[in-house]
Amino acid sequence: MTHFPLGLQSDPLAQGDQLYSGLALGIVALPSVKCSGVTIKTMKLHRTKKASTATLTPEGAYAATVTMVTCKAKEGTAEPETVEVQFTLNEVNQHITRPYPAKIEGRSPLLRDAKVILGRDLTRAEDEEGFDPVILKDRTCRVVVAHRRGSNGKLQAQATTVLAPVAAPVAAAPAVEAVAAVTA
Repeated sequence: MTHFPLGLQSDPLAQGDQLYSGLALGIVALPSVKCSGVTIKTMKLHRTKKASTATLTPEGAYAATVTMVTCKAKEGTAEPETVEVQFTLNEVNQHITRPYPAKIEGRSPLLRDAKVILGRDLTRAEDEEGFDPVILKDRTCRVVVAHRRGSNGKLQAQATTVLAPVAAPVAAAPAVEAVAAVTA
């Protein structure tokens, strides 16, 4: 009898031999089939987990509004460890959350995104007394959504970048001839 890798065993020339194919997990044995004097035992593979029916937010840039800001602290401490900002994507009416380390010094992501959402740098008072991220609530911005694998291995939609909101169109200036005619 010849041995094959992955548990496949067969000697198709031998009479009455059985052909086994498949892996040990998720296999359901079906009735044997006799073909040219060789009995072939057929098997089916089944998924062990059902496919997810959840749909992901399509990747792209979306107009968004900050709907909730949550500061999470370690047990037994008053200082927050993370800040979670929840955005509502206006075009698809879905929520997406972005976690940040609770730091605003240097090039921290929270400081960078807060400046973008507020449309300004932090004031001297905010810098000296401390920045309250709750002031970001109800502000508009744009959020770039991308698909990444989460810690559980599943594909998830994540807010990867926060951009300034799209500026409102500026009214066109009157034509130069019209201004010259009014002043003359």
